[in-house]
Amino acid sequence: MSGARATGGEGTRVLLVGEAAEGLADRLALSGYQPVEAAAPGEAPQAVVLAPDSEGKLAALRRAWGAVPILLGLRGDSLEERVRCLASGADDFWLTDRPPSDLLARLRLHLRLADRGAQPGEAVELRLADLVLDPSRRLVRRAGRDLPLSEREYQLLVLLLRHRGEVVSRERILASV
Repeated sequence: MSGARATGGEGTRVLLVGEAAEGLADRLALSGYQPVEAAAPGEAPQAVVLAPDSEGKLAALRRAWGAVPILLGLRGDSLEERVRCLASGADDFWLTDRPPSDLLARLRLHLRLADRGAQPGEAVELRLADLVLDPSRRLVRRAGRDLPLSEREYQLLVLLLRHRGEVVSRERILASV
């Protein structure tokens, strides 16, 4: 991903799933994003904004788009809702009753984090036994099956595979992930 994407420049495709998410299309477009309501293979989004009523689609989205950041809408701001959201496999949440600026800030953050994980010219698969990480598509497979990982899990796996056989300090993990 390019640095322009991390700040919401042209070409930053954001897949909107569900009515509440689709209702943000104009605001996202005004902020420099390219909101789409459907993404074809080969046109991977850089992020997914998922409405609360579309949470059931999260697993399929993770299988389709790998480690792409997924932000799930929450109707309420309770600890239980946040825990449920993150346990469901979403990378973060946005509150449907708050102004879109909160979502935009979270979106910029996740795109910036994804940018950090992408190395210039990175295309070489990382392998360990039957585990394969394809950085160009941000996909992870084990024993021929796709593994849906959160953004942090993906970043940690990249770090550990790149430093296979080395002791990676807690400080280095915290700084990198």
